[in-house]
Amino acid sequence: MKTVGVTGAIRAGGAWVIYGG
Repeated sequence: MKTVGVTGAIRAGGAWVIYGG
């Protein structure tokens, strides 16, 4: 997982993580 910005945060439900980002 990597840190993300707006899009990733929204997709993760507000979490600061993303999958394959």
